[in-house]
Amino acid sequence: MAINTVYTSVNDSRIFRKLRYYVIVRLFNTAGPRQVGQYGMVIPRFIESAVSNKDIVVYGDGKQTRCFAHIFDVIEAINLIAFAENTIGKVINVGNNNEISILDLANRVKKLCNSCVSEILDTNPSHSKQSTHWSKHKSVIVWESVAIKEQSEE
Repeated sequence: MAINTVYTSVNDSRIFRKLRYYVIVRLFNTAGPRQVGQYGMVIPRFIESAVSNKDIVVYGDGKQTRCFAHIFDVIEAINLIAFAENTIGKVINVGNNNEISILDLANRVKKLCNSCVSEILDTNPSHSKQSTHWSKHKSVIVWESVAIKEQSEE
């Protein structure tokens, strides 16, 4: 196997049989500067709507929750994971466990953008909750994501 072979799927374990050390980091709902809404990311979509004075479309009833982590926090976590010996051979989820409803997020974006647009509920079926198990990283590194709420108020 060539050393520069790239595998695009975690399920392709051939690379892991050749590697002596590895860690898999799974990122969840990471947000930050220059993010675009092209792939359905909710924060940049909401910001673009608010600053363009277009109604913010919220899918479902708006009560579904997400946990967002800032990219700077995620980078810090990845660096800590990469250099911690007790992470070798593990799969670690990196994100934030501070939930916010999508409707509350839309209202927060409106407030931060000083926008008077409305939220429109699109009642197509949607997942009601998207969160994941975050505790493994606490057993291998000392790191805690700063809440998006705290960062937006600075």
